[in-house]
Amino acid sequence: MPDTIPLREALQALRAEIVGAVADAATESVKFELGPIEMEFQVVAQREAGGEGKIGFHIFGAEASLGASGKAEMSKTQKVKLSLSPVKVDAGGQKGKIEIRRGGKK
Repeated sequence: MPDTIPLREALQALRAEIVGAVADAATESVKFELGPIEMEFQVVAQREAGGEGKIGFHIFGAEASLGASGKAEMSKTQKVKLSLSPVKVDAGGQKGKIEIRRGGKK
């Protein structure tokens, strides 16, 4: 589907940005605890006919529109709001808060 982003890719990109921010600020002293994250998207839920009939969720881009393709499709536009509570899990499986640091000395 042109001009859309799969919802899965958007969440993976958010995770990568958070991990990058934590790594970039590893030696900084001012801390920010990462709290709940709310994301709201205009998405289309699309089911392709035939075969497996999978359902996919895609985020609309600024210029996105639904177009015809060679496959039979059924789609509906929906508003989706996600509330995420990110946690850091260590090698032992223990959960902890994520801190992003910025500044000078500890």
